[in-house]
Amino acid sequence: MSQTTSMPKKITKKPKKKTAKKKKRKKKRSSKPQMASDQAMVLEYGSSNWNRGSTDIDSAVIVVRDRNSGKAAKILLDETAPDSSVFSGKFKVGWGNKKIQPEVYIPSQPKKDDTQWLKRVLDNVKNKKLPRKPFVSVKDERGQNVLKIYDTSAQAREALELYKYELEQRKKRGYARRPNDPTPEAPILDAEDLAKKERQRKEAIRLQEERLRLAQIEEKKRRDRLRELSRLKKVELEKRKNEARRLAAAAVKQFKANNFEKAVSLFEKAVTLDPSDRSYYFLYGVSLYRINKFNLSIVILLQAVGKAVKIADRDFYIGLNYYRIKESQKAHLEFDKVKKADPKNIGSTAAFYSGIVHMQDKEYNEAKDEFQWVLDNSQDPKLDQKAEEMIEKVLALQKIEKLAKTKNFVNALFGLQYNSNILSSSESAQDIGTATNVGGGRILAVGGYRYRPYYKEKEELSIKYSTVYQYSFRASFTAADAFLNTLTVPYVRKGTLFGKGAKYSVEPGYELLNLDVNTDGKRERILDSILLNSDMSLVMGPNWVSVYKFQYRNDDSKLTITDAADDASANRYILKTTQSIFLNKKKDKASLNTFGIQWNDADGQNNNWFRFDLGTSYVMPFYWDSSMILGLSYFNLGYSDRTDNRTDNNYNLSFTLSKPINDEFTALFTGGYIRNDSNVADNEFTQWTVMSAISYNGAF
Repeated sequence: MSQTTSMPKKITKKPKKKTAKKKKRKKKRSSKPQMASDQAMVLEYGSSNWNRGSTDIDSAVIVVRDRNSGKAAKILLDETAPDSSVFSGKFKVGWGNKKIQPEVYIPSQPKKDDTQWLKRVLDNVKNKKLPRKPFVSVKDERGQNVLKIYDTSAQAREALELYKYELEQRKKRGYARRPNDPTPEAPILDAEDLAKKERQRKEAIRLQEERLRLAQIEEKKRRDRLRELSRLKKVELEKRKNEARRLAAAAVKQFKANNFEKAVSLFEKAVTLDPSDRSYYFLYGVSLYRINKFNLSIVILLQAVGKAVKIADRDFYIGLNYYRIKESQKAHLEFDKVKKADPKNIGSTAAFYSGIVHMQDKEYNEAKDEFQWVLDNSQDPKLDQKAEEMIEKVLALQKIEKLAKTKNFVNALFGLQYNSNILSSSESAQDIGTATNVGGGRILAVGGYRYRPYYKEKEELSIKYSTVYQYSFRASFTAADAFLNTLTVPYVRKGTLFGKGAKYSVEPGYELLNLDVNTDGKRERILDSILLNSDMSLVMGPNWVSVYKFQYRNDDSKLTITDAADDASANRYILKTTQSIFLNKKKDKASLNTFGIQWNDADGQNNNWFRFDLGTSYVMPFYWDSSMILGLSYFNLGYSDRTDNRTDNNYNLSFTLSKPINDEFTALFTGGYIRNDSNVADNEFTQWTVMSAISYNGAF
């Protein structure tokens, strides 16, 4: 099937070579679309004149003629939907000859029982009083043959280019590779991404075809109205123009009052009365944009000309329409025109929106360039501030995008610590001299690795391993040096809850604790734990984030006991919430407030306990680009099943200073003081610690 218009194209020719000229003409005629005469064909045409009512399906007839034989047929077209002004119909003729070269004519509609109508139409064709209409012959995705009919060759050429693009896309989707064909290079996209891109592509094609039809219909309306005006007497003409001006003025009032639906209705009436004044079209098009009729707004704005119309303003709103219907390239073209025409004012706003479009398309470097263009050209301080904020957002999005492609995450910390009371010896034991040299230095080493095999914008799944290793310089403290290993599988889901931004995670895992309880230099396996952690984060407001955590752990103690009441195997339940309040716009000052409860249901009654936690921390920037955290916490711990009914009150004051060295390394200095008061003297103690450390966080 040939994909070309039926209108002849201009041929470049040398004036003196007439034979060549004739030869080319002959060749051109033979290239016209050839169709099987018994082939079913769909005809499609847009006409506002045929749309006689908004609630009914209207009908009209056109004429299709075979150029070869001169035979013709009258074809009935029906409106595709009430008030759509787009008409479609099927035809299939059996004219004897195998191939036909169709020509399409749109004559005035026949009256009822007019048997000579077709003959008069053909006479007008023969006498060249009725021009044929250009069309594009296409196949839709179902393989159906369609003749798309237009009023001008320019409209047909645009439709043809659109169809060629559609063909290319179909070939790409339907490309079947032979065994020896090279594998085509393409971005790796999953099924969801491919489906999304395909939907966007189809929607863009549909919208462009719709605009083409709308432009055809609106231009036809305007020509018909101008023809009607030309027949009016001077007095009547002036009367209509005055009425159009009155309606337009009323529409402007409605526009300024943000009553855009009423403004559209009044502008439409004004344009109908006086289509010669195109100055109405600008605010008419903007009103259509404001009521989300983006395609029609583009069509109307393109017709807005005249001294009262600022081209930069018009192109800006055309760009906004393209932005709203997600036709990015066309939006950029319009915004670029505006930037060149008026860079200091509306051009800066256009650049800002162009940056937004790039951000939506994840073209972050281009987005940064547009926002920087705003900063370089704008004279509006508020717009400059917004552009700076958007650049920060772009940098954050780039970081997130890079992170999204990352599968491996490594963290480590190495610190030197001094602890004044490593074994938590009671004050009474120290007072009577049974506990001496209770303080000392130690090494703290922390490591972690996370592998993330699955990541989506709203969910991810990882496998996570972490370890904590303590080493005291004095052998007498080795019983308190833990070697802890944890393996978990966190699943994270992001979304909304009650209209708030939310993140939910569930993390099953296993934990193994080793201690040198016998002080023989070997760290025995003393506790196996099965874990289930879950938390929910809610963004309650611009300066308030709530986190709710639940943890269940099943501890299997491996310690040797002589009394069943001392068995430490237990089920532990933990509920905790943290309310983070940001105290400034930069969000580098914050108050973190915690509340929690824990219940340990042990196999041995001496290890049953209930704990109540309260805490608050203050985060603030410090000197030399560092940050500081001051913390105060308290917990109450009660062993209600013990014979001594032990109850502890624990107070903890902490201090942390962190200074980034680069993107991966951070220097840390921490200090803390703990006081534990108890009704059992052996459990009363004080302890203070200081530590300097360096941490690493990397990803690849």
